[in-house]
Amino acid sequence: MIESAAADRSRGTDEVDLTILHALQIAPRATWAEIGAAIGVAPTTVARRWANLESGGRAWIAAYVASPYSRLVFVRIDVAPARSAEAVAGLCARSALVTLDEVAGARSLLGTLVAPSTSAMADELHALRAVDGVSVVEPVVSTTVVAHGSRWRLDALDPEQERRMRRVAVPLTGAPVPQIDETDRALVRALAVDGRVSATDLATRLDVSVNTARRRVARLLESGWLSLRCDLSTAISGHETLVYLWLRLPPGDLAAAMAAIADLPDRRMVATLAGRHNLLVNAWFHRPEDLLDFEVRIARLCPTALIDDRTIVLRKIKHIGRVLDSDGRAVDLVPLPDFA
Repeated sequence: MIESAAADRSRGTDEVDLTILHALQIAPRATWAEIGAAIGVAPTTVARRWANLESGGRAWIAAYVASPYSRLVFVRIDVAPARSAEAVAGLCARSALVTLDEVAGARSLLGTLVAPSTSAMADELHALRAVDGVSVVEPVVSTTVVAHGSRWRLDALDPEQERRMRRVAVPLTGAPVPQIDETDRALVRALAVDGRVSATDLATRLDVSVNTARRRVARLLESGWLSLRCDLSTAISGHETLVYLWLRLPPGDLAAAMAAIADLPDRRMVATLAGRHNLLVNAWFHRPEDLLDFEVRIARLCPTALIDDRTIVLRKIKHIGRVLDSDGRAVDLVPLPDFA
């Protein structure tokens, strides 16, 4: 029996919600009918449950220009204690600083900055240093993102349900990146607000045909220039501990280590760095004590890897443009910067 919308809003997240979210992680723009057929739920129920999750800020579809088509910098930041709130608000307002976390580590904040070029990166770093209350800005340039956070998955679908969702996902073909024009940039701006906005609505906003809107979205996704991801609050995921591990490896061992760590189930992101550390691993755990087991697995897979520093996320403040509350729910959106 289909539950009422009032009952749906009154209860917490359940297994059906988690299967819907896992399905959207695989195919963010799949139709409700496609998702319903894969997980055995009526399309109207899928649509209603997603609307409740999204309206409550518990889950959302984000769109962004992916590495290597954007330059990525991890930024360690300190602020004057007496001006912390003012500094955080100023940092959140910077569109290029797409992610910001309050952390326990060498600095009080860790951010992710994106820019279309190294010169633009320098301009954005200058802008961060000029934010009132900011006392220290330490950039660490990423040279390659080996594994993206968008590839992290909930463990809610069974193998057959996963196969069904992969069949309806837009394939990443590696096709040549198209010539990006203003229509593409406007498309990205619209998808950044609502990654599931319909082709009909996109066509109206962009003043193009529905087929053109649908074709443009598909080619940008297939090329890898544009990425879509279903993000969710930490309260839904049940993952209490988010950690960044800063590693040093001999250059000759780096490729094998990257591949091995990228296959670990708890990792969210793996990136190479140009600095004192040459590898950064971002992982998400249910409990703080799970970190030790993860580090042991890295040591066994990569004997020459030295975990030289650890940064524990205490609170996520901003994530891919979404400003979050203390429970990790999206409460505002800062538009991402234009690219190309």
